[in-house]
Amino acid sequence: MFTQLFHDIEVNNHNSKACIDCNTTITFGRAVIKDPATIRMVIPAACKNAGYSQRVCEGTLDRMADPLAYLFQHSKITTPEMCSTLLSPDCMTYLGLPFSHAVNWELTLPKPKPFVPKSGNDKQLKMLHLTDIHLDLYYTPGSNSVCDEPICCRSTTYGHNHSAGYWSETTQNCDSPLIFTEDAIGDVAETHKDLDFIIWTGDNIPHDVWNTTKIVNLKHVEAVTDIYSLEKASIESKGNFSMSWLYNALADDLWKQWIDTESAKKTFKKGGYYAKQFSDKLKIIAMNNAIAQNENYWIAYDPVDPDGQLQWLIDELDSAEQAGTYAMIISHIPPGDCYASWANNYFRIMERYQHVIVSQYYGHTHNDEGLPLDFDVYYTNVTEDNIEGKQIHPKWSSDPSAKKIYGMDSLTTQSWDDFMTRAQTDDKLVEKEFENDLNYFGINDIDIGKLFTQLLNDIGAHNHDSKACIDCNTTITFGRAVIKDPSVIRFVIPTVCKNAGYSQRVCEGTLDRMADPLAYLFQHTKITTEEFCATLLSPDCMTHFGLPLSHPVNWELTLPKPKPFVPKSGNDKQLRMFHLTDIHLDLYYTPGSNSVCDEPLCCRSTSHGHNHSAGYWSETTLNCDCPLLFTEDTIEDVAQTHKDLDFIIWTGDNIPHDVWNTTKIHIEAVTNALKKSFPDKPVFPCLGNHETHPINLYSPEEVSIESKGNFSMSWLYNALADDLWKQWIDTESAKKTFKKGGYYAKQFSDKLKNLETNGTYAIAHGYIGASLTTYSLINPGECH
Repeated sequence: MFTQLFHDIEVNNHNSKACIDCNTTITFGRAVIKDPATIRMVIPAACKNAGYSQRVCEGTLDRMADPLAYLFQHSKITTPEMCSTLLSPDCMTYLGLPFSHAVNWELTLPKPKPFVPKSGNDKQLKMLHLTDIHLDLYYTPGSNSVCDEPICCRSTTYGHNHSAGYWSETTQNCDSPLIFTEDAIGDVAETHKDLDFIIWTGDNIPHDVWNTTKIVNLKHVEAVTDIYSLEKASIESKGNFSMSWLYNALADDLWKQWIDTESAKKTFKKGGYYAKQFSDKLKIIAMNNAIAQNENYWIAYDPVDPDGQLQWLIDELDSAEQAGTYAMIISHIPPGDCYASWANNYFRIMERYQHVIVSQYYGHTHNDEGLPLDFDVYYTNVTEDNIEGKQIHPKWSSDPSAKKIYGMDSLTTQSWDDFMTRAQTDDKLVEKEFENDLNYFGINDIDIGKLFTQLLNDIGAHNHDSKACIDCNTTITFGRAVIKDPSVIRFVIPTVCKNAGYSQRVCEGTLDRMADPLAYLFQHTKITTEEFCATLLSPDCMTHFGLPLSHPVNWELTLPKPKPFVPKSGNDKQLRMFHLTDIHLDLYYTPGSNSVCDEPLCCRSTSHGHNHSAGYWSETTLNCDCPLLFTEDTIEDVAQTHKDLDFIIWTGDNIPHDVWNTTKIHIEAVTNALKKSFPDKPVFPCLGNHETHPINLYSPEEVSIESKGNFSMSWLYNALADDLWKQWIDTESAKKTFKKGGYYAKQFSDKLKNLETNGTYAIAHGYIGASLTTYSLINPGECH
């Protein structure tokens, strides 16, 4: 129960199931967990099957026991409100409740005032932004750099025999050793003596979340603080690995030379946030957004402006507006990663004081973002440094500035727009851009495959956190700039499929069928790249991008006002129906063939793999579809056993799972079986997501017209309405709408109308939806 809730919070799941599961879990927690001892009692059993190492799981849960127990017993809000805070306000809707103040609170904003900036020297400032160091004082050269825990490269690390380098390690599960951190910061100090100030946006603590203590955390913060021998002003913002018990230690001791005013100390000790006047023209505001991130479960205690931080932010910005002073905001957690009601108020504040705020800087994402004037990239080859060992310090290098690389006059939004226009006709410019995004390893076919594979995985797994949205933006930007026609996709197919993890013919066949619609989509979509990602993944992407919800992302149809409903009188006979769905008929099923193979569909004469013989009638393995003999026998048995059926609904997916090799003949075979077994019964068929070709891609009528029939669904709609299904779709109005979009209505009796919708238009994998967005078998929860 709790593992699922933690997972849903982490990956930002907030569909109906996640909200209902959360409600069940927290209801249980508030009823049963009266004190931390209850949690600690079940830790060994819970961790035995959790999928983590025992010490990681037990250590993490032990540290969570006290705050979780307190939260369950003392939260000031209801259980549905807790779920709506931790997951999404949508939970109130899913649970059938109206939005309450705790879920949809808004702070009052002062009315705008005239802003007269102070006059004087407008010197261009140069700053160092330091973030997410994740120092590890226990990093041990020569220890295992690959292990089964969140952090490796320590003397206590067990696992694979990969030796950690002297200076640092490039594997994802190792944090930064002290000697490397000191060397990197020292090189900045020597190379950039003209720095005006430093912003430091948190996360100095290593990733051993199961092993943190107050003393150890303070040691890491102190170690990083001591490195700052630079005689520059330093502005700090806390990270999400720091806790409230740090406030006094930092304000009164470690950071007292920087948090050096009474007002700054007061607010920092209250909530880890403060403001400081850097000059008479610039105020720097350090926020503690970590208090509002979704994985800070304390937000479910009282979500209405925790610690009064947002009201304080309003006051600070209002005073800057009155004084004619600009403001810079720094924090660790980007507002898009904060819970909905807090983020909503934050963005309202940003919009109100947009003329006062000159810039905002965040950490946490581990990405380079926000490059307002120019930038150089400094780097070292850690692999080479480790070969040299401690005798030679890392060789820090830099590449030319962004303006020089891309031939730009500045890095304003207009200049970037000009760059994108040039990139549409100069592929080398795009390669330069993505070479930098991919850490200077260059663009190649494998990298292109990884970009799009990740996007497809995120769509399939309903990932829509900040990283997924940013990755999507990068991928779609690349696609729209480079993929001018299907030949570009087909050119890279062999290399992409060589490393994709699928069999060559499955991968190549699928991509070949996708090439034409994807290329058309990239070049003809009517929405922006950000709206594209918000449609494919989630409207949350607009928030992650710092953009308001636009009409294509948040459109609404006008609903007629309710009218009196007077049901027709007459016989209220109980109806009996047969619901047929997801047959996935396979006309090429071959008894005796391999039923286990390395492709999405086995049990065929072409199936290669393990020696598991497919049965005569069918096969129970997951990778085999239904043979015709078994399908016909099943339908006939229903017909003979249930002669009193009133009608049949048939909700699609008659096609086998060989998505790389789809054809149209399977619908006809199931249609014939139904006609044979139920010659006189009304049948109401509708389409599944497998019926189209390629799979999932139902192009709207508008695309069909604009592409002059190249991407028309008429091959399917007309064949069904005029031939295979004409005895069931037998009215002019039904034929008309079915030929338009695969949907129709039919009167079953004077008291019942059946509506067959084509929800596959809106399925998450129906990428054509990103072309228009204003457009059943498919559960509405699977649609955008």
